[in-house]
Amino acid sequence: MASTDGQGRRRLQIIATGRTLQKRDSRRRLVARASSFKQHPAWDAAPVVIVGAGVAGLATAVALRKVGVPVQVLESAPNLRAEGSATGLWDNAWKALDVLGVADKLREEFIPLNRVELCRGESGKVLRAFDFEECAAGAGQEFRGVLRKSLLEALASELPSEIITYNANQLTLQLEGGGASPITASMLIGTDGVRSVCAKYLGLSATNYAGYVAYRGVAKISTKDIGLPDNTIRQIWGSGVRAGLYPLDENTLYWFVCHNEAEDAPIPQTPELVAAEALSYVKGWPTWKMDKIIENSSTIARGRMTDRWTPPGSFGKGLVTLAGDAAHPMTPNLGQGACTALEDAVVLAAEVAEVLKERQSASGGSVSPLSASLEKALRQYEAAQSKRTLYLTVRAHLMGAALQIDNPVVCTVRDTFISNFFDPSHFLDHTSVSLPKLAAP
Repeated sequence: MASTDGQGRRRLQIIATGRTLQKRDSRRRLVARASSFKQHPAWDAAPVVIVGAGVAGLATAVALRKVGVPVQVLESAPNLRAEGSATGLWDNAWKALDVLGVADKLREEFIPLNRVELCRGESGKVLRAFDFEECAAGAGQEFRGVLRKSLLEALASELPSEIITYNANQLTLQLEGGGASPITASMLIGTDGVRSVCAKYLGLSATNYAGYVAYRGVAKISTKDIGLPDNTIRQIWGSGVRAGLYPLDENTLYWFVCHNEAEDAPIPQTPELVAAEALSYVKGWPTWKMDKIIENSSTIARGRMTDRWTPPGSFGKGLVTLAGDAAHPMTPNLGQGACTALEDAVVLAAEVAEVLKERQSASGGSVSPLSASLEKALRQYEAAQSKRTLYLTVRAHLMGAALQIDNPVVCTVRDTFISNFFDPSHFLDHTSVSLPKLAAP
């Protein structure tokens, strides 16, 4: 996979074909304002190649360019992937977005939430409600739900259009004779999602099915019409099924429904059947008006929930690493998938920036090859993020297992505990992180 150039520096060779997408209009015209770029004087290598233009890939590209590292992003789709409806961004994500310089664009569009309701589906009872201020880490905590499309556009707006190559669907991690012209890369970052080709190359196992399916959508409906306060995240629990919702703005909300399902169960083949199936699991919950919410959703995504407990330590190899779902796919029960992808981008770029700072300080003296320094930086990034994300992955898995219990007696005990004894003091602890700043060269 690695070769050397004429000066003995190691490099990667990647074959990819595709096209770059021209700047496109959007309703907020985000794509027309790419940030300026100044290459770091200590960077004397080819661009970093990033495989995947999702949240992790675009955020990593923005972060690396901020510290003066040139990048090229390869995406197999014909354009930015807008699927995924919406995602909840907790305080750690907003800290990362502030570092990347795109947070305020999203704050203009999506409202802040600071209250949680835990409810019982059939009875229509609120088991426990609390404000973020009741949590030990709650003071000043920020949460907003954002459309995935808006998040991707905000990140892409920081990148020149020619940096992203779309339809890059012929990719190999080894130079072969003939075929497409190779792209020379200083290092490779796989951000190609839960079915990552890059993770497979690195020897990581496939994801494991968690035992339940999620339906997710965005409904155009007023929060007043369903009795949801504008500042509230609502979770509704049943036996083997649960739902959740929160507003993105006063007239738009994100929702989900999860239910237990065998891995080999048949999959509905039309949008109408998907909607009907989602409705069937919450039809006995009239108080929460889930039927009205689902009926006001134009598109509903359905997917089986999976994760992988990536061991702590080095998940990369040489000049190849991973970020986001490719590195640490997790179930959505803590809402940390996109959040940790954004964290990854900032932490990785900070490690690379430290390498460049040290090389610049050692100018004129003895300095190790850039490739060796980059390998060390990648392993340090992996050690830091794998430890944190393994904890979150396991915690999310266990929370999902508890919330998907289908024994009515056990569910009654669970709900009684929540109503009478649950203390939200540590509810937000996992969202409290300190992230480095990224200084321009």
